[in-house]
Amino acid sequence: MTTLAAQYYDALIGSWSGQYRLAVTQPAALATLPFRVRLMGTLLRLDGNMTMSTTLQRVSEGMYEHTTRMSRFGLDIATSREMITVAPDGKRFVISGVQRMPFGREPFEGLGTIDDDANGADYPISWLGQPLRQRTRVQPEGVQIVHETSWCLATVLLKRTS
Repeated sequence: MTTLAAQYYDALIGSWSGQYRLAVTQPAALATLPFRVRLMGTLLRLDGNMTMSTTLQRVSEGMYEHTTRMSRFGLDIATSREMITVAPDGKRFVISGVQRMPFGREPFEGLGTIDDDANGADYPISWLGQPLRQRTRVQPEGVQIVHETSWCLATVLLKRTS
C-alpha cells in the first residue's frame, strides 16, 4: 500500500523553480532579531527577482533528498540540502539538513505532516535560528509554498522544470 507521504513526494520528484516574494509583516519583530536575520531579510527584499529552485529525488523507500537554492541576479543568497525520512505511519516525516548563507551554515531539523489528501504538507522548521512554518499545496499550475515567521510572509509558486 502506498503511503500518503510516498504519494506526495513521488509526485514531486524532479526540478522546480519560481519567483520568491517576501514581505516583512512585523518590522518591529525583525528589528529585535540577530544581525544575520536582519541581513537576510534585507537581502531577500532588495529590488529584483528572487528565484527559488528546488530538486527532489528518491534515495530509497521512505527517504528523499531535497535541495533548495535561493538566488538573485544569478548569485546564491541561500542554499540547503536536506533528507526527508518518512515515519512508519506514512503521514509524518522528519526533515534534517544544512542551510548555507553568506555568513555561514546552520543545521536544522523538523517534524512535518502530509495532508490527508496527499496534496500538501506542513513543515515547522528552523530558518536562521528562528521558527518558520512552511506549508505546501500541489495545484494544477505547480506547487504553492508559503513561508511564515514572526516577522515575514513569503510565497512562491514552483513550476516543474524537469
